[in-house]
Amino acid sequence: MPVSRNLKAPEGTDRPEAPDDRPSTLHEGEASYMKLVISDAIRRNNSVMSRAAVDLGISRATLYRRIAKYGIEVQGPAPVK
Repeated sequence: MPVSRNLKAPEGTDRPEAPDDRPSTLHEGEASYMKLVISDAIRRNNSVMSRAAVDLGISRATLYRRIAKYGIEVQGPAPVK
């Protein structure tokens, strides 16, 4: 059953406003999702970028470009015990 959100378009526009917790455009939604996926891969691979890149199926150079593009903050690797 579909969920009714009762969204109304702001005055002078055709598009309803998105709820505060959701991106308002497809581009913002894509950027948010990419940040999440990349951050998760980096975390899973203990900040080892070559492993994170392999996990994502991209080159390490592409990973670094996307980190810069999406403004992802990267912590150093956790200490080995």
